[in-house]
Amino acid sequence: MQPENASVALYDAPAQVRQTLAGLLAAGFDSRQVSLAAGSFRDELAAGLSGQGCFEIPGIGAVRIAGPLSDWVTAALRNAPMFGSLTAVGAGLHSVGISRASIERCEAALRDGRYLLLACGPAVEIRKVQGILKA
Repeated sequence: MQPENASVALYDAPAQVRQTLAGLLAAGFDSRQVSLAAGSFRDELAAGLSGQGCFEIPGIGAVRIAGPLSDWVTAALRNAPMFGSLTAVGAGLHSVGISRASIERCEAALRDGRYLLLACGPAVEIRKVQGILKA
């Protein structure tokens, strides 16, 4: 994917995540293109997101991931030598075009107990939902 085909946002509280997810779905964004990552979260927060996994990521700690990012992290773990200094979460984000600077912010946020939402898809759709993600 090209960088404009993915957008990431960070949140402090589950209520913010819930509100953003509701906004994405109300705007017609496909839930199969959304991922959620955090140290932990309640199952209902990830309802409708495809695939889930729990990972112990060196440098970050325990991370629970729902959505396609879970598959990308699993692939990164299988191919760790290819990604050099990136963590598996960083490699998953990098694989969809998230910049290294944003990856560092995302990893720091996960270490601090914050929530990460990632939306991926055609550039035209991502442009439409960026305002929802950043709200």
